Amino acid sequence: MDDKIDNQKTNRIFYLDFLKVLGTFLVVYAHLYSGDSNTRLYIYAFHMPLFFVISGIFHKFDGTVHWKKHFRTLYIPTIFFCLLYIVLTFVVNILINGKTLSDALLIAQHHITGTVSGYILGGSMPNIICWFLFVLFNCKIVTDLLLKYLHKKHIIWTIVIGLALLTAGMYQSSSPWKFIKCLYLAQTFMALPFYLIGYELRNFLKRLEFRPLYLILIPICLFGTIGLTMLNGVVYINIVKFGHAFSNNLFNAPIFYLNALMGTTLMFVISLLPIKPYHFISEIAASLITVVGVQKVFNNIFLSQIGIDQPMWISAIGTVVIIVICYITHKILEKYCPKLIGKWKS
Repeated sequence: MDDKIDNQKTNRIFYLDFLKVLGTFLVVYAHLYSGDSNTRLYIYAFHMPLFFVISGIFHKFDGTVHWKKHFRTLYIPTIFFCLLYIVLTFVVNILINGKTLSDALLIAQHHITGTVSGYILGGSMPNIICWFLFVLFNCKIVTDLLLKYLHKKHIIWTIVIGLALLTAGMYQSSSPWKFIKCLYLAQTFMALPFYLIGYELRNFLKRLEFRPLYLILIPICLFGTIGLTMLNGVVYINIVKFGHAFSNNLFNAPIFYLNALMGTTLMFVISLLPIKPYHFISEIAASLITVVGVQKVFNNIFLSQIGIDQPMWISAIGTVVIIVICYITHKILEKYCPKLIGKWKS
């Protein structure tokens, strides 16, 4: 979510902005479909790993564990977005859904308790999409700790892979260790390899430019991820689900990581295609923290008024409208209360 990247005029790299917006479109679009749809099946195979890789690219380490910085730029906004969701949903329930005041208040009360218990237990919460921001905060802290206290890469990667596989092994259907989901730690261990890959490759990826040879990766990664997705089924980082190719999650984990990296590579190559830079793409890319934080409200309105699993073109239009509304919301928040979206003066 860090957005200071190189470009002559805007201090940004356009292909990474385009990649963020493309990934965001897929995230919002997938949320307009049911959990058992093919749309979610294929998009979920790589869309959140993609964002952890992108976030890792912009991780800055200067020898210090930046607890305060990460808390201000991620944790405070996430708490704000959870509260904002409760308030906006309360308003929507009265004005759009026709709820009585007492019913709307009762729902708001359930949302408050659900948010607290969801965070503590590392599970579902009303504004469920905020799990990503909580896990991203954890990834930043853990990465700072690893880089500060472990100076050899092979030791860091041994620990990270070990944590990821340990998490996969714990999540058997009868595992007594599921408490590790508390504070989204299990989700963090599942996502951390992607974040560190982005960090390790940050200099290479920032300088990456399109080459015709990259085009061969498109069919390879496309058919590869389709095949692996059909084999492994739907995956979720937010509920720590590695797939079901095997009865043992430990064996599903390598398929999950390989498939996610194939899909991520595919998205990188597509974003590198020669496309004329547009300022509004970079503008939307800079507002993604708010898109993550508030999209659920507008997703719910779409689903209640239009319905789920609509034809592709209807869902695509709905996705664009939701992203634009979230962008406008971001600009308003940025102008009047920037600290609530992580905009602190240096």
